[in-house]
Amino acid sequence: MLASPLYYQSKFSSTVLTSFITGVPIIADKQFMGAYTMIERNAVYYQEDDKNELDAMFAIARMVPEEMWRTRMGLDELRNKMNVRATALIAGWLKEKGVSLDSKSAAGAMAAGRHRRRSLLSPLLVLGMGERSGGFQKQQAAAAVLGRV
Repeated sequence: MLASPLYYQSKFSSTVLTSFITGVPIIADKQFMGAYTMIERNAVYYQEDDKNELDAMFAIARMVPEEMWRTRMGLDELRNKMNVRATALIAGWLKEKGVSLDSKSAAGAMAAGRHRRRSLLSPLLVLGMGERSGGFQKQQAAAAVLGRV
């Protein structure tokens, strides 16, 4: 399924991130699910053991729209759950470094759960790097989080 056996052992496939970003479920077999344990079965088109990838593609093509959307919604729910976990983790790191999570910053809004992003969070977005004001302070905060201060 993936280009190299290393993607099941020590490398991370960009296919996973692309799936989360685009909202398009991937075809996943038992080996893939064993390696990428954060992926839930209801968020992928599962390839049964006795089928090959082409069989799985044809099965998807024959699905009724409701079944396709159920899998896409499973992926959306998983993405949202992972965003919540990532936000809490990053907010915790920021608090440990003494970075303020005031309600006006992107980080504060995300930490409070008021920001709804439909793809995986970028640590730089959480730090508010995309905002126009306070760039230098935010760069210092990013460096502190990354242990470079």
